[in-house]
Amino acid sequence: MNYINTMDDLFHMLDRYAEGVDWDAFYLKRDKPAPFLKYNKLPDKCVVDFIREHNIKNACEFGCGEGRNAIYLAQNDVDTEAYDLSEIAIENAKRNAAESKAEKAVFKAENLFALDFMDRKFDLVIDSGVFHHLTPHRRLQYREIVSGILAENGYFIL
Repeated sequence: MNYINTMDDLFHMLDRYAEGVDWDAFYLKRDKPAPFLKYNKLPDKCVVDFIREHNIKNACEFGCGEGRNAIYLAQNDVDTEAYDLSEIAIENAKRNAAESKAEKAVFKAENLFALDFMDRKFDLVIDSGVFHHLTPHRRLQYREIVSGILAENGYFIL
């Protein structure tokens, strides 16, 4: 029997009832018509345009997939932490980063709700397809995470 004694207990119980995507299978099969699979080395245009216009020193990306935005940031001298639920995507991102010599990008397969940023702040936080997959009970918690890691005058790209 599971007991619900905390908000985390409640969230974990609700997570079990939500339909999820098997992201490892998604990246292994590659059978969906997703542009970020076909063009997995091209950054989003909005990220390219943003970096041209702003002086960003560090960034964090959620839902980084195979690393296209994080690699672009690193190639533009931005220290970048990038996270995705899929270990397969992260393995591919690390390989893509090594091929691109994007040494300022760090990739981790993690659930963002389990991360502890220990008061780290980022000039830029990028959401690459996470928010629209979140169940309603996680959205306020997500907002708190993003707000907590954004530097004063930082930017959020959704």
